[in-house]
Amino acid sequence: MKKLYLFLLAFGSSFSFAQTIDQSDLPFAGLGWTSGVDSNYIVVIPAGGTGQSWNFSGLQYDYIDTSGFANAAGTPYAGNFPTANLAAHNSATDEWSYFTNSSTGFYINGFVSNTAPFIISPPQMYIPVPFSYGDMHTNISRVEIDTFIAPFATKIILNFQSDFHADGSGSLITPTGTYPSTLRIKQTILETDSILVDVSMTGNYVYASGRITQTSNYRWYTHGAVANYILGLNADSLGISSTGSDYLMQWAMLGINDLTSSPALKVYPDPATENVTISSSTSPINSFEVYNIIGKKVQHNENISSAQAELKLDVSNWIPGIYFYIIQTGSTTVQGKFSVQH
Repeated sequence: MKKLYLFLLAFGSSFSFAQTIDQSDLPFAGLGWTSGVDSNYIVVIPAGGTGQSWNFSGLQYDYIDTSGFANAAGTPYAGNFPTANLAAHNSATDEWSYFTNSSTGFYINGFVSNTAPFIISPPQMYIPVPFSYGDMHTNISRVEIDTFIAPFATKIILNFQSDFHADGSGSLITPTGTYPSTLRIKQTILETDSILVDVSMTGNYVYASGRITQTSNYRWYTHGAVANYILGLNADSLGISSTGSDYLMQWAMLGINDLTSSPALKVYPDPATENVTISSSTSPINSFEVYNIIGKKVQHNENISSAQAELKLDVSNWIPGIYFYIIQTGSTTVQGKFSVQH
């Protein structure tokens, strides 16, 4: 065994194992993280293949994006997405998104905006598993939206074909870390949009217009960590040059698998730069606690002289990143998160 180990060390630069990601590397309830996002990052996409050394240490960001997942069960719109087992809530827009973590991959089931559900059926794959260098996979997904364009009932149908190819493996450097073993997956999405109109107003829809577009992206993953999605590059339709980027900055275990929300409670802005406002339109705020990403309490209700309907927290000196709050209004306890960006 020792001789084999020394052999592999000696030939490590020319002998490459295929990095494999599996279901254990997919997002799960209780995981939260922040990403640095550069919406205008332009660079020629580097080469794929095995044994690569990708260096993105110079990445910058326009803003910080906060993500996190909870169990779908018990969330407000879980009934619209019966196969989803994960949910994410955007407190700034009050939008809910639903996902499935399964043995075949991570899927997007749809989202709810302004109480209107948008269901993707079949769901759209975000990443297939298990997946190794050289693997390829195709996923078909569909969205149908019933709407009304006066004076006619209208259907908007979006069909997606997503082709995945694990085209590279090797080491990756970002501004926040070095990852010695990553897998790069290229995704090409062909989207076919169609608009059908009930011109006769009899329930018979006819084709009115449509379009076909293609987009692509590259994502780097590592195996066996807690947060395994490390870097993403959006690319042009041919996958030659990037048009934007995002990369993992920090992750945290939320400590709560179920997000709770209340329409009467608002925590904004998100992300915050100078101040965070906590506002309750019904019961006054009796207590609150705010924790940073490593679980240290950074603010709590000792600063409240009496119950108030609105509070402002000065976050101008807080370290950028994810913060988690527990707020009690009347008999209701609300848990959630927001991010700070300077």
